[in-house]
Amino acid sequence: MLSLLTVVSGGCSKRTEDGSALQVVRVSGREAVMSNAPLFIADEEGFFAREGIKLEFVALSTDLTQNIPALDQEKLDAIAAQVNVGFFNAIAKGARSRIVVDRGHVDPSSCDFMGIVGRGSLFRSDDLPADMLRGRRFAVNFAGASGYLVDRYLSTKGLTMGDVSFVTLPDNVQLQALQSGSIDALFATEPRLTPSLHGNRLIVSGNKYTPGLQYGILVFGPSLLVTHRDLGQRFIKAYLRGVRQYNQGKTPRNVDIISRRVKLNADTARSLCWTPIRNDGSLDTASIQEFQKWGVEQRHQIRVLSESEYDDLEFAKQATAELDKKNR
Repeated sequence: MLSLLTVVSGGCSKRTEDGSALQVVRVSGREAVMSNAPLFIADEEGFFAREGIKLEFVALSTDLTQNIPALDQEKLDAIAAQVNVGFFNAIAKGARSRIVVDRGHVDPSSCDFMGIVGRGSLFRSDDLPADMLRGRRFAVNFAGASGYLVDRYLSTKGLTMGDVSFVTLPDNVQLQALQSGSIDALFATEPRLTPSLHGNRLIVSGNKYTPGLQYGILVFGPSLLVTHRDLGQRFIKAYLRGVRQYNQGKTPRNVDIISRRVKLNADTARSLCWTPIRNDGSLDTASIQEFQKWGVEQRHQIRVLSESEYDDLEFAKQATAELDKKNR
C-alpha cells in the first residue's frame, strides 16, 4: 500500500491507484515495541483505512521532548511515547500538545512488562542490601519513567538517586554492556525485557514499585487537536478498535501481526508480557500527578501541571461511545 501513496503534508488527502482518498497521520516513536501493538493491529486489519487514514511511522528522535517542536510546527501529527518530565516542561513553556489516550500502564494484577534487570553474576537475589547497591551503574533515563522506578526502589533501601550512577547507552548495546560488566543494571520493556532475563534477574518490578503508573501515552499535536480534529477523532476510533482486538489476547491473528511488526518469531511473541492497555483509552491521571510531583522534587520539572493542561480525553470518550453503541 505504501508504494501506491504520494506522501505530502499531514492531514492532506493521499490517493491510491483506485482513486480512493486516505489521509496520512504521521506518528513518531520507537516502532518495534509491544505498546504499539494496537496501532499495528488497527493498520493490518484495515481499521485505519476504514476511517480514511493511512498510518505512517516517522523515524525521528526517540526522545519525546525533541519531537515536541515538530508537533507544534505540524510536521508530525502524533508521538507514541513514554511519560517523561520533558513533555510536561514543554507544555509549561507553551507547547500545544496533549496526551489523548492510554498506550500502556502498569497493572499489578498482570505480568511485568517493564522493570530493572540486574546482571545475574552480581544480583543473586532481588533484595540486595543498600551497601551493595551504592555506586552501581544503571542504564536508565534518570528524568523519565525508568528513573522514577529506580528512585522508588532505592527509597525502600534508604538510598537516593545520588547513591548510584546513571549511564546513557543505546538500547541495542545495553544487554551486551550488562553481560560484560560495563553496567550493573538496565531498564527494559517488552520486547526487550523477557530476553534480557536469560542469565540475569528482574531486580525492580514495575508492578511492585510503580503500580498503576501511566507509562505509555499517545500525544497529539495541533494538527490533530485543532487543524484536523475530525481526523484525530477518526484516528482514535480506529486505534481503540485495535486495542479491543489486542485485548482478546494471544490469538493466532494477533500473534501473527505482532510478531511480524515487532520483528519476532511467533513463539517469542507469545512468551512476552503483553502490555496492559485499557479498552476505553482512559488514563491513570492520579499516577501522572504523582510522577510530576516526583519530577518537581528531583528538580527535573518546572511545576506540576493540572490535568486540563496536559490531556484531552474527549477523543477517547467519543470513540468509546461510538464503538460501544455499535456493539450493542
